[in-house]
Amino acid sequence: MRKCANVLMGAIALLTTAAVMPSALAADSQPPGPLEKLRPMQGHWTYSGQFYETANSHAGPSRGAMDCNLMPNKGYLSCDILSSIPEADTGIRANDLSLFSYSPSEKSYLHFVIFDSVSPLGERLTIDGNRWVSHSELTVKGKTIMLRDFFVFSSADKLDQTSQISIDNGRTWLTRWHAIAVRAAT
Repeated sequence: MRKCANVLMGAIALLTTAAVMPSALAADSQPPGPLEKLRPMQGHWTYSGQFYETANSHAGPSRGAMDCNLMPNKGYLSCDILSSIPEADTGIRANDLSLFSYSPSEKSYLHFVIFDSVSPLGERLTIDGNRWVSHSELTVKGKTIMLRDFFVFSSADKLDQTSQISIDNGRTWLTRWHAIAVRAAT
């Protein structure tokens, strides 16, 4: 009787495993969701770069750190950015927050930046492999300024960032900021 019970328990375990495995395999084989494309930004990064003299920025060094993490509900990637030196424009250390997300209804990526010194900015983000590009417009002193930011992952642990502006409706672009960020070893 004991042997029969063991065989029965083994058969139940085998059937349970067989019933669960297809759904587990199906879950693993599903294509990654759109937010998976944001994962390369996750981690602790240090950056070093340069602001350039333009119509809306002054030349000067740029250094700091950013911590990027997928939010618990997996709807946003947040990047907390803190400069380690005062910025030439403001004379203060920047303490900004970037949020990256995906809009299923618009089928597009979004990038929001909350600055400590100017109004928040929302922009569309295009992700093409290791190259991300965001576009936006803002009004400064009654003039429209076009802004585009490039995020290029040259490796898993190196990010090249460039911010450009145009004051002539996109005919010419000036680099206002460039930095290289390196992911800290984990």
